[in-house]
Formats: sequence, structure tokens, C-alpha cells
Amino acid sequence: MRWFVDRCLELKFLIILTAIVLVGIGVTKSNKIPVDLLPEASPVEIIIQTEALGLSAEEIENLVTVNLEEMLTGVPWVETMESKSRLGVSSIKITFLPGTNFLDARRMVQENLMLVSLIPNVSRPPVILQPTSSTNRVMLVGLRSEQLSEIDISLLARWNIGPALLGVPGVANVAIWGEQNRQLQVENDPERLQENNISLNQIIETAGDTLWVSPLTYLKASTAGTGGWVDGPNQRLALQHVLPITNEDELAKVNISGDSQKRTLDEVANLREGHQPLIGNATINNESGIIIMVEKFPNVNITEVTKNLEKRLEQLEIGLSEVSIDTHIFRPATFVESVISNFGYTLIIGFILVGFLFAIVYSWKIALVSMASLVFSFATILVILLNYGMSLNISLIAGIFAALGIVIDDMVLRAEGVKAYMNQPGPQKLNSLFSTGPGEGTTFLFLLIGVATVLPVMLLHSSISDFFQPFISGYLLSLIAVAFVGAATSVALWGIFIPKNNVPQKVQTFISKLKNQFTASFNTSKNKS
Repeated sequence: MRWFVDRCLELKFLIILTAIVLVGIGVTKSNKIPVDLLPEASPVEIIIQTEALGLSAEEIENLVTVNLEEMLTGVPWVETMESKSRLGVSSIKITFLPGTNFLDARRMVQENLMLVSLIPNVSRPPVILQPTSSTNRVMLVGLRSEQLSEIDISLLARWNIGPALLGVPGVANVAIWGEQNRQLQVENDPERLQENNISLNQIIETAGDTLWVSPLTYLKASTAGTGGWVDGPNQRLALQHVLPITNEDELAKVNISGDSQKRTLDEVANLREGHQPLIGNATINNESGIIIMVEKFPNVNITEVTKNLEKRLEQLEIGLSEVSIDTHIFRPATFVESVISNFGYTLIIGFILVGFLFAIVYSWKIALVSMASLVFSFATILVILLNYGMSLNISLIAGIFAALGIVIDDMVLRAEGVKAYMNQPGPQKLNSLFSTGPGEGTTFLFLLIGVATVLPVMLLHSSISDFFQPFISGYLLSLIAVAFVGAATSVALWGIFIPKNNVPQKVQTFISKLKNQFTASFNTSKNKS
């Protein structure tokens, strides 16, 4: 403790100047600090998703998932690899070792997927999903309409609203709950097919070839072909297919492929407009609707992304007068904004009360030193957040409040000693005040208690400690920074406010050496010039 106090007294002007610079940086750039509900607690993960239309879960496992796992076995830094094979979808999640750079991991996975042409051609190319934050859901947007059907709303959500929201900076993914894709469906009747001697494959081929491009690879429409051309005297005119089928009535008039009697689809099957089978549905206030879920990237300011999303939706509402848009179904930014607002008001009120109390009970010097130390401590946290790219979240706020409480408690005890010693002469009085006087070592004692409160969590099972590590890191970072800065600045300020004849002899000797060195350097430079 004596060494710490001596160094702070010797470098008091440098400490105060550094603290003032930190305050300036923290005030001017505080709006650039990302704000989030919780710190990033998820490990480095990459998810590869592959769609294969019409394949069962077992076929997905044998034809897609197993082959992709073999291709990804050479990826470095992998800790675990998990896969899920479901109806029409294969999903592989790769978890990397702690400390792995996400961009390097993503690059290595992408390089291994370059051999995807070697697996059977039964699916779409695998897609690496965008990384999302551990608190990824930034907003749920509800869509309802009295005039439009849910199929029409789904079309608007998929082709208009979704891409517009995906273009907002910070948005990683947009998912639609309860989406009903518009489909022209052919419902086969086995009895009518048998009576007309029509096979199911003929119906599938007829319906598939009516499209520009069919997802069924064994049909002619699986490849977009040219319509040919017509040579004129001066130029060649290309022919382009125009799809005349837009509803079930037009689809019903299509002749069945391979049928010599040229019968149409409506003679052997029922045609209607519908949607795909829903795995789940969305409800808004106990009524059916469409919900758009918006996810954000890691380390993104949740309040800023939310405001930009709301602005984009306000722009879209101009052309969506028949659709009701609800942005308050799930909005975490509301809680974050209230916490930050209350946090700011609490800090301001706390600073005022501490200064008022110290000014009345002790003196204006003690009040000024206390207020300045609190301001310097809080500015240090803001600068640390800027440098390390951390977000202001609940764990950091808890650490800041705990650390500020430690500083205030230390100042109350320190003020008793200051009040007793500040007007007594003698070079040894000031040094003894901060080394053996009242309130000695309280900052570091309280700091030790604060660290001890989270020590049991750090000693838990590795998986649990890994989850709580970001919370503990933010708490300890703010606790240690605020405690040390508060102690250093308070000692330095008292070294300035105490009269000069009370400064220890070693401090005067140190200052005299600095003056002599500066004078000698200045004279040397002057003679050379």
C-alpha cells in the first residue's frame, strides 16, 4: 500500500492529466459503445444447412449428412461436431475451441465444402448460416390483415418486407414464422387415375414441366432451356417462353403428358390454390397471423439496430396500408433502454448526493475529490469498452455499481483521516495519511471481497464456467478498473490540494530533478539553435 501511495503522489499530475484525457475520450465516443442485454456467451460455432426436397430423414442422413461430415473432418480447431437429419433438411453444427478466430474458422469450413460436387446430386448446395449473437432475437414483427389472406401476407413478407429488413446494418437473419408459400396443388384421386389408365408419374411430369424451372432433377423443366430463335434478314430474334399459368383454372387446362386421348389435369385430379404443410404456426393476440423474427450479429448495438428496423418498417408502411404491423410483440431494446436510462439517472443522483454529503459533513475539498474520482472511474470503464469492443450490458453495470460502492465506502473512511490530517503541517503527515492512517487499504480489501464473490463460479464445471465467463469478465473488469482508478486519482488529488510545505521530501526531490532535467534540455536545444 505504501508503494502504491508513494507512486501516486510522485506522478500525481500525470495521473490527473491522464484521467482528464480519459474523461474526454469517454464523453466524445460514448455513443459508439454497443449496448446489449447480456454479454456474448456463446462459443465460436458454424452451422451448415442443406435442403433436399422430398427426401426422408433416413435418406438425408445417408446421402447428405454422412458425406458432409466426412468432408468436414479435416477442419482444424474443431472441438465438437453435431448433426441433425430431418425431413428435407440436413443441419451440421461445428463448435470450435475457445479462442478460435471466427473468420478463420469460417474460411476453413468453406474451403472443405469446395468438394461438395463429389456428393450425390440429391440436394441443393450446402449453405453456411450467418453468425448470430447469443441474444440473437432483436425483434418480432407481427403482420395481420383483414383484406388479405395469409398467403398474400406471406408473399409480402418473403419478397418485400424480409429483404428490406435484412438490409438494415447489424441484421444477420430474417425468419418468417407461419409462412404460407403460395402453391398450385394437384390432389390426385387414385380411383379416377385408375379409371382413366393414368399413372402418378404422368401427373408429376405434367405438373412439373408446366414450370419454368422445376426442382425435380429428373424432369425436362429442371434445366431452363432456350426457346430457339428466328433468323430475319438483318438480325436473329430470340424466342422466350412465357408462362401463362397463374391460377388453378389455367393449370387445369394442361394436357396430361403421354396421354394419347389428350385429357387434361382436371379430368383426373382436383386442383386448388394452397400452401405447403406447416410445421408450426404463428398467433398474434390469439389470432392467426405472420411473425417475422429478426436476428442480429454478435457485438451489435441492440438499441441502434431496433431503431433502424422501426424506421425501415415506417417506410414500408406507406405501401402496405392493408397490412397491420406490430413491432411490440418482442422488443428487448425496451428493457435495455429502461436499464440504461435508470443507470444514468442513478449515477447522476448518486454523484450529486455524494458531493452534497461530503460538502456538508466534511469540506468542499473532500467533496470535490470524491466527485472527481467517481467521474474518472466511470470514464475509465467507457474507454475500456471502446478499446476491447465490449458491450455495455447487465454484468458490466453490476460491476460498475459494485466498484463505485467500494470507492464511495473507501472515500467515507478516507475522509475521516483527511479531515484530521489535512490542516496539520509536517512532510510525514501526508504520507502517513495514505499508508497507516484511518481508512488504510479499504479499497483493496473491498476489492478482494468483490473478487471472492465470483470465485466459486469460476471453479465450477468447465461447461458452466465457460457460459458464465463473459459475465464474470465484465464484472471483474469494471470492478478492478473503477477501484484502482478511484484510489489512484483520490491520492493524486489530495497530493495537489494539500499545501506545498506538507508534501513529502521525496516528492519535492523528484519534482526538482524533473525541473533541472527540463531546464538542462531546454538550454542545450537553445544553444544548438
